[in-house]
Amino acid sequence: MKFRTTWFLLLLVCALGGFIWFYERRTESTREHEEELRKAMRFSAAKTSFLRFEAGALQVECAKEGDDWKIVQPIRARAEEGEIGRILNGLETMPRGEVVAADDWKKRGLTLADYGLDQPRARITLGDGLQRRTILVGRDAPLGRSLYIKEDGRDEIVATDTNLLTFIPKSVSDLRSRVLLDGSPEQVRRLEVRNPSGFIQASRRDNGDWMIQQPLLARADRALIRDLLDQSFGVRVEEFVSDSGAPSASYGLDDTGLQIVVTGDEKEESQTLLLGKPVEKNQEQMYARLNKEDFVYAVRTDAVARLSLKVEDLRDRRLLPLSSYDISFVRLEAGERMIVLQKKDDGGWLVTEPKQWTADTERVKDLLNQWTAARIERFIDEAGTNLAELGLAPPACRLTFSRLIASASKEGKGQIVAAGDEQMTLLVNDAPRGDDAGRLLAKLDTENSVYEVSNGIYRTISLDPLFFRDREVLSLDSTNVVTITQLAGARERSVQRDGGEAAFHAVPPEAGEVDEEAVKDILMAISRLRVADYVADDPQDLVPFGLDAPRMTLTFGLAGGSGIGKTLMLGAEAKAQGIYAMIQGEDIVFVLDKYVRDRLLQDLFKTRSSPIEETVDVNTTNSPSGP
Repeated sequence: MKFRTTWFLLLLVCALGGFIWFYERRTESTREHEEELRKAMRFSAAKTSFLRFEAGALQVECAKEGDDWKIVQPIRARAEEGEIGRILNGLETMPRGEVVAADDWKKRGLTLADYGLDQPRARITLGDGLQRRTILVGRDAPLGRSLYIKEDGRDEIVATDTNLLTFIPKSVSDLRSRVLLDGSPEQVRRLEVRNPSGFIQASRRDNGDWMIQQPLLARADRALIRDLLDQSFGVRVEEFVSDSGAPSASYGLDDTGLQIVVTGDEKEESQTLLLGKPVEKNQEQMYARLNKEDFVYAVRTDAVARLSLKVEDLRDRRLLPLSSYDISFVRLEAGERMIVLQKKDDGGWLVTEPKQWTADTERVKDLLNQWTAARIERFIDEAGTNLAELGLAPPACRLTFSRLIASASKEGKGQIVAAGDEQMTLLVNDAPRGDDAGRLLAKLDTENSVYEVSNGIYRTISLDPLFFRDREVLSLDSTNVVTITQLAGARERSVQRDGGEAAFHAVPPEAGEVDEEAVKDILMAISRLRVADYVADDPQDLVPFGLDAPRMTLTFGLAGGSGIGKTLMLGAEAKAQGIYAMIQGEDIVFVLDKYVRDRLLQDLFKTRSSPIEETVDVNTTNSPSGP
């Protein structure tokens, strides 16, 4: 019973679905049919591939060749796609008004002449590859904004809107394309410019960058090339001057004039735009033509003003054609000294050579931003192989930037994995140049030219490993600190707090009142302790820094899982900078600013005088040095 019921319901659903489909299809067909009946000319604009107008002296014929419309009579020329589309869509949607059957107008003793259709004001022929139909356009109707039309070969006369006349061109020029170069800038693979200043040839690489090939091999400015192409493809015809193939020299369109040649892929033919003399009657226009056509046009002079350029105008003035965001490896070399910087997965940086430690990300970013943003002030193309005289063989410094991570060789030297565009090496001479001595020389090892750039970028370079070390030397969570011990000479004083308590209390035998504000300042200082400067790495003698016998040590005991603690050693005054310091167990001497020093040297107790002895000013010459 259940099985029969299921089959019955299934058949019912199928029948209902079939009925709905049939009804909707019939309704849609009826709607489309009614829509067609409301049109004066029943044709499909989308399927039309032939169009002809005859109106007075005008006779113009257009045909679709492939995907493009062409004018085929009275001349062969490119048609304006947008205008053809506008005309076809407009004709397709002309409304169908009064219909006068043949019997009606003949019974009333009327002839085609009464409707202006014996000698129509225009003939419009539409069609595709199989058939064509001609529409006769007659006179205006006596009443209303209507005119009469009739399909050739049919007797009925139809009234439609007089807007039909706006879709009939007044001349062949109305249908001609005013675009000179076919295609788009994105399709161009090679560009050539010939002008009185010389010849320039540039080609586009697979990655989208452009290289100048002639008159020298150099990087081209991608944005400038794009601007030049946009301007070239944006040149529009203002006037159609001649279709007769008149001598080009009379218009200044011979080989001595300005020429723009664009080429797509290997299968596409090159297009050459020739620009000639100014138009005699209008100095705001100049003559132009395409090499594959005999037509002469007039174009706006200002539309091509930037095409008269020199090779220097197109050169890429970026010293380093890399994005700072893409660089993941940097190597700095000067003589035997070398610094290697490597990007971490989280975006931070490491110093990996000559020692490994966390890098100061802001200093590395400053290095990358300055060098990738550096602009070439002057090109020195005649340098040739005379690099020694320019101080580039050997250079004062060699900088290698790579998009890819480097590996380490057996000798421990950083080795670049990347190749080609993935890495770039700059040779730098830091000797001042220029009238104001504000420039230096630099050269990419893969390019022939030498460049002058602002020497301000050189401040970002140092071959001192400490220069790039992270300025944060201590980072303690204040809530994990359970004891603070001050040791100055033989005097030791401590405060502590028990688990869960916020306040510190004195550790016997000290019985003074704890200065809570001083404790709070000290904890805040060591929560992110940043140095003003690094002074020495693994110094052999701590005496010059007053750290052989520190004036004070601060030991911070940490809660269980956080470790046994950290001890900060404070030494002599570092002249006007602050105070020398180091963390016990580490071999780096650094300087803390005065305001940090003052916070750390506060007495932990209110009731006793400061345990700090008189400060000692120690003179030292140890300081970071440049390359």
